[in-house]
Amino acid sequence: MILRPFTDTQGRSALEVELSFKGSDTGHETLVLPSSWGGQEKLYRGVSDLQALSPNTTLSGTSLPDRKSIECNPGAVVRLRYTVQQDWEKDFSKNIFRPSLSENGFTLIGAGFLVTPEWDPEMRRPVTFRWEIPRNWTQADSFGTGRPSKTRAFTATLSQLQTAVYVGGDYRIRVVSVRERPVTLALRGKWRFTDAQFSDLARRIVSAERRFWKDDSFPAFLITLTPTQEPGKNYLGTGLTNSIAAYADKDVELMAIPGLKQLLAHELFHTWNPLRLSQEGQFPEPQERHSWFGEGFTEYYAHRLLLQSGLVTRNEYVAALNDRIRDYCLSPVRGASNRRVEAEFFTSDAVGRLPYLRGELLALRWNAVIRNSTGGRRSLDDVLYDLRRNAARTPRLRPESAMKTALLKYAKYDISRDIERYVRQGETVPLSADALGTGITLTTKTVAPFDPGLDLQALQEEQRVEGVLTGGSAYQAGLRDGQGPVRSLSFSSSDSSVPVVVVIANGNGGLSTVRYLPKGSPRTIPQYVLRFSR
Repeated sequence: MILRPFTDTQGRSALEVELSFKGSDTGHETLVLPSSWGGQEKLYRGVSDLQALSPNTTLSGTSLPDRKSIECNPGAVVRLRYTVQQDWEKDFSKNIFRPSLSENGFTLIGAGFLVTPEWDPEMRRPVTFRWEIPRNWTQADSFGTGRPSKTRAFTATLSQLQTAVYVGGDYRIRVVSVRERPVTLALRGKWRFTDAQFSDLARRIVSAERRFWKDDSFPAFLITLTPTQEPGKNYLGTGLTNSIAAYADKDVELMAIPGLKQLLAHELFHTWNPLRLSQEGQFPEPQERHSWFGEGFTEYYAHRLLLQSGLVTRNEYVAALNDRIRDYCLSPVRGASNRRVEAEFFTSDAVGRLPYLRGELLALRWNAVIRNSTGGRRSLDDVLYDLRRNAARTPRLRPESAMKTALLKYAKYDISRDIERYVRQGETVPLSADALGTGITLTTKTVAPFDPGLDLQALQEEQRVEGVLTGGSAYQAGLRDGQGPVRSLSFSSSDSSVPVVVVIANGNGGLSTVRYLPKGSPRTIPQYVLRFSR
């Protein structure tokens, strides 16, 4: 595969890809274009000018927009060329899995730009990359780092190629050693921390998680950090094939909780959950059905391993857990069924957040069950170690059955009822007073939930005030339906102590600023309390 960044006749940044592969003995192949991945749809819109370069090769369309048909000489080498372009203009955080290209470089996820034959996605095959990039550019991807016009060969599955990150341009490359294995860092942009500070944090987190799993079988690993240039978006990322792709606002805090260290710990844990817990490294489809385990258990361990590695204190751990308990208890969709989670995981921020919170509290609950049943000799860690040992015999991990077997083994506790109530039906997960061990108790606290008192989506997307609730906090601040256009808006989506600030154009040609606290009716929620601090 040859990849060449270029500028088209309209001045737009683009990527030219030349793909070569041996055709089938029948002389017929089906090409698969990018389609759906990570909540993104119609990814094929970023692919154009697909054409055959090899002789006696014809391309034709099919009834599906993401499929093309190829006819060629039986067993001949097929050569194709296509162009990849960015098909969006703003809101990077909603398009991170779509191709991002500029005059200064590119950030790509395999599923967003690769065209491949319709082959077995899990069969390992020889792959060659040649990045023909400017000499002053750097390049890195989930399979290593490259130099301009140098061919790099390796073996991988189509699934691994698609769940991989590819960056190039003005990225700064650093390599650190973790437990005698190299970890490559690729950063671009300016941050409130140095590259060395980010590298040291990544080294400590990678070391802690590999130590937990007793797994150093990583000949290479890549962590990319790309600025979103969207103030207020904070951070987001994804765990991929031997890599993490992280994206953040330039003002994000490195060591805050929540912050980048939490993101890195979470996404790194995905290297094992689910990637190394089964043969195919996936859950049965649809993947979102199992997000209570894939995301929720990952949250639980990300926070626990930050504590164990000394990257957060016990006080910070409990305070951050209490924040997540608050978010869960005050979530407007707390009672959503798992079917709703499955359907709205990528389309509703509140629903998409729910399995992270629900799953972490279930992990906390079941860890306490195991420890209490075994006198502290066993824990949820033993369950994950069992899953890792059984991975070679597990095509795809089925969390419900796996957890039921594990709890019966270690605690003689049948979790079928828990799964039905707290996962499928969406009942509230109860907290145990002894879940965090000695020195920490459970109490209650009265808090005001976040309630903006109007339609935030209309404020953000349509720049107008709509859906103002009579008597609510926005109404009392003087906001009314129809006001606008809205020039700027700031708020914290889960913290009612942070003011909503709305700047609106008034009829006199000036601007009016409205500031208010988005507090709803007080609620009582559970919270953990340290009897003493460390």
